[in-house]
Amino acid sequence: MNEYKDVVKKPPKNILLLNAPQGIGEYDSHTGFRMIRGSVKIQEYFEKSQYISEIPSKWIDFDSVELMRQLTPVEIAELLYIAHAHTHLHSPFYYKLQNNFIHLTLPKGMTKVYHRHLEQFYSLLSVNITNNLEKK
Repeated sequence: MNEYKDVVKKPPKNILLLNAPQGIGEYDSHTGFRMIRGSVKIQEYFEKSQYISEIPSKWIDFDSVELMRQLTPVEIAELLYIAHAHTHLHSPFYYKLQNNFIHLTLPKGMTKVYHRHLEQFYSLLSVNITNNLEKK
């Protein structure tokens, strides 16, 4: 997760946690999801989730709390579907969220990440390949 701060030119302002237990982030009554607001708190979450496997890592970034609270029940259901089925029904990028990422931790340690901007994906892929080769 730390790779995001090194590669992403515009890091997430806010994230919705698609499967977070109580005690992580703050509860949003409109969506039923927990959220983390502010880049400092998000960075702390990324650092903790990197080392503690019990911390969920299914999230979607969003720009504005006000616009996020305008999500329709169908849009919220689509987010639940993405978190559960690990795939999307329509575009995974929502106008109201203005999201650039969806990060899903899959079973068996796999990760699925949606990137709105391909150049950020390629940069992140490059950093991950380099880091994993250095570890080997």
